[in-house]
Amino acid sequence: MKKLLPIIIFLLFTLSTEGQDRHYWYQQFGGRSSMLGGAVVGDVRDNSATFYNPAALGFVKNNMLSISANAYSMAYFNIDDALGEGVDVNDYPFLIYPQLIGGFVPFTENQTWKWGYSLMTRNNSSYTIFARYEDTRNAFENIQGDERFIAGYQVQALKQEQWGGVTLGRMINEHWSFGTSMFISYKSVSGSESVFYKAFPQTDEPIDEEGNRVPFYVAKLGESRYYDIPIVNIIWKLGFAGVYDDWNFGFTSTLPAINLWFMNYGDVQRELEISNLNLEGGFLTDYLEIGRLTGQKTKAITPLSFAAGVSKKIPKGKILFSTEYFFKVATHNILEASNDVEYINTPGLSLERTPNLNVTEAYKAVLNMSVALEYEVLESWNLLTSLRTDFNNHEDIAYEDEEPIEPYFSPWDLYHFTLGTQHIGEKSNLTAGVQYSFGFGSTEQYQNFTDKDNSIGGVFNPNLNDMSYQYHGFTVTISYAYKFAE
Repeated sequence: MKKLLPIIIFLLFTLSTEGQDRHYWYQQFGGRSSMLGGAVVGDVRDNSATFYNPAALGFVKNNMLSISANAYSMAYFNIDDALGEGVDVNDYPFLIYPQLIGGFVPFTENQTWKWGYSLMTRNNSSYTIFARYEDTRNAFENIQGDERFIAGYQVQALKQEQWGGVTLGRMINEHWSFGTSMFISYKSVSGSESVFYKAFPQTDEPIDEEGNRVPFYVAKLGESRYYDIPIVNIIWKLGFAGVYDDWNFGFTSTLPAINLWFMNYGDVQRELEISNLNLEGGFLTDYLEIGRLTGQKTKAITPLSFAAGVSKKIPKGKILFSTEYFFKVATHNILEASNDVEYINTPGLSLERTPNLNVTEAYKAVLNMSVALEYEVLESWNLLTSLRTDFNNHEDIAYEDEEPIEPYFSPWDLYHFTLGTQHIGEKSNLTAGVQYSFGFGSTEQYQNFTDKDNSIGGVFNPNLNDMSYQYHGFTVTISYAYKFAE
């Protein structure tokens, strides 16, 4: 059975794809802040301050402001040669979600303290990938002629994360203010992944090299995995804001999440199936292995981050800039598998390995930047535009033989361009605009179904080449804010 381990290790290794969805700055909050690409750490004066800079509440002059923003997102991505030469994958995810709802009121009569509340969709991503490939190849050395080969790959992944929180802000003096936000986050990471390889003779009477009839059989190798991971955290954000003449400043820090461990339990399953596989003289007729765990502990380790922003008044508008640095997060299990897992195995057979049911992630350090322009084109009408980076935070994990499961991830770095308008009325603001996102690049293939030259046992190929990808997305944001009192 030890001769089969290279196949098993390759199969489990190359199936690993995962996702946050792996971008910290994809989604923005509030109409004006979204159209300015989040470049508002130093210049936010509506209730999106609860996220961007809680200290800014101290400078808000309205006694109460309510804001609601919705986002409508449609994307297209294509990955060339993802599963072999000419075997591409693509998807058209479409999402509608409430972006931000909230408001704030003074905490004291002289408005020294203010408190705010907010509910936001921190992350909402969905992917579906399905591909099937067929050809003919010499899969069975002991049978004359080529055999029919079929391979398939499927991923369904969904991540949803909601934040609800309260914010306190206080003006220190006419130039400085400080504040803090506390969010309770609920994150759900779920998905299923599967890959299979099958081969069988193209005749119902296969013969060997000597012309003798051999039993008809189908060779099969496949693995599937499933995970459903809910996580509840508490997240703190601290901020300072400053105002000097035509300049506004802001500094914030988002602290690593505090896990509410007593609420975090998830499920995971992994299944392996082998039939009639011939490798270097070792022949395995049938093997099935299923491992499943329910009610396992889950947790999330989020990065410490620091953000800074500045804005400068210009004739009829402002130029804004913000940047945020996210620290690296080491390899960690978001689902910790217990040691007493019992596997269902085919009786009498063993692959002499210990499959891993941990679900694992790691994040690399990321520095994002955004630059924006707010310009008055007509009385009470402002033009808002921005450009920002949104680098992928996926960190490759060094595996040993029995590697853990990783949730699906999208491989691209993203760049976002926004263009919108805001109407400023006596009692209300209306903002609308569009965001265009794009990404491109190359990385190692998920699988390689098409290369026949280096296949193991004629069934599948362990050598991976590069695949190229491109991503295009459009998000429409509509926001309405009402000022209850001055």
